[in-house]
Amino acid sequence: VRSASSVLQRRPEFVGRMAANERIGRAKVRASARTLWECYALADEAVLRKSGEVVLRGLQSRPELNGTVKTVQHWDGRSGRFEVSGALRTRPANLRASWPAADAAPGSAAGLAGALADPFGPLPPDIALSLARYLRVREVAAFASISRGCRHALWLQPEASALWRMLLERRFGDDCAEVVRRARPSAEGPVLYRAARALRQLWLGCVEVVRGGIVEQVDGCEVVACPVARHLAMMVNVGAQGAIRQAVGTELERDLEQLPVPIEELSIHLVSGGALCARVALAATEPPLALVAAMRRPHAEVERLVQGLVDYVTALHRNLLNAVREAGFRSLAMPTLCTGGIGLPIALVAIAVIRACHEDFLRHPSDFIRVRVACYDVSHALALEQMRDEVYVDFYQGAAVYQSLMQALSADRA
Repeated sequence: VRSASSVLQRRPEFVGRMAANERIGRAKVRASARTLWECYALADEAVLRKSGEVVLRGLQSRPELNGTVKTVQHWDGRSGRFEVSGALRTRPANLRASWPAADAAPGSAAGLAGALADPFGPLPPDIALSLARYLRVREVAAFASISRGCRHALWLQPEASALWRMLLERRFGDDCAEVVRRARPSAEGPVLYRAARALRQLWLGCVEVVRGGIVEQVDGCEVVACPVARHLAMMVNVGAQGAIRQAVGTELERDLEQLPVPIEELSIHLVSGGALCARVALAATEPPLALVAAMRRPHAEVERLVQGLVDYVTALHRNLLNAVREAGFRSLAMPTLCTGGIGLPIALVAIAVIRACHEDFLRHPSDFIRVRVACYDVSHALALEQMRDEVYVDFYQGAAVYQSLMQALSADRA
C-alpha cells in the first residue's frame, strides 16, 4: 500500500496531468444553461443563446404560457425536465431556443435557409466533406464559415453525419457516441459532438471536492455516507462516524438496533438522517475477508495486493452509489472512506472514488448523482481533484486511464 502511494507521488504525469490547465480550473457546482442545453435538448434544437433564453411551446396544462420567454436554470434528471425561470419544470419537447426574429439560430434549418441557393461557395459539397476529414474540429468550423453552402454541406447534409462521427471518435474514442445518446437520443452531426463536449464539462461539477468535516459539508445533499464496521460497534465515537452519529442522534441509533449483526461485506444500509439529511448510508468499509487473507500470505505479490485494494474500495463506492440511486436520491455527501480507521493511502482511494463516480455518470448521463467529498486533510482534496481532472482528459476512455495507472504501479515495482 505504501509502495502504491509513493509511486503515484513520484510519477505525477499519471495523476493531475491537467491540474494546472486553466481550461479546467476548479469544478463548478452548477453547470451553465448552455452546457445543460447541449446535453439534454432535443436533437433538432438550435444552439442556445448565452442568455439561456427559451420559448415555451406545446404546453397543454397551462396553454397561456405558450410563447413566453423563460431562462434555463437547472436539469432534473429524475423527471427528465428542464427547470426554467418561474419555478417551472418542462420537458425538452416544450422548449425551443429563443432567437430574435431578425436572426436565424445557427445550426438550425432556418439559420441555413437559402444555403442551397448559394452555389456551395468555392467548393462542391463532396470535395468539402473529403477535405474536412483531414481537419481538426475548429478548422472544420472555420471551413464551414466560408459560405452558406459549405455550412450546409458540413452540417446538414446526410453525408455530414459520417464526418462528425469520425471527428467524434478521433477526439473522444469509439464509445463516446453510445454514451452521448443516452443523454441526447437521435443526436447526429455537430449536435452529437457538442453534446459530447458538454457532458464532459458537466462531469467536473458532478464530483465536488471540499475542505472540512463531513457534518459541516452536508448542506443541500440528500444522503450522507457513514463508515461503519460490520459489527457496528467499533470506533463509534471517532472520526466521521462519530461526528455523523452525534449529529443525527437517537433516530439513527434506533435504526441501528434493527440491523442484523454482522452486516454483509461491502454492504450499504440506508437509515434515518434525522435533522442532518434525508438518509444516512451506513457503509461497511472493512476489507473483505478473502482480501485480508491474501494480504497475510507470505511472499504475496504487491501488484496483486494493490489491485485487490483498489477493486475493493471501488466496489464499496459502486454499492454506495447504487443504493443511493435505487432509493430515489440524487445527491450524496461523504468523507474519504477507508482512509481513517482502515488506513489506506489517499492515492488508492482517490482512484477508486473517481472511478466509481465516473462509471455511474457514463451509465446515467441524463440522471447523474451529484457527489460531494468532504476532505479533512488538504492532501486528500488535492489527490481527488487531480484524479477527477485526469478522468476529464480521457473522459470517454476511462478504462484506459485506470489501466495506465495500475500499469504504472506495476512497472515501478518491476
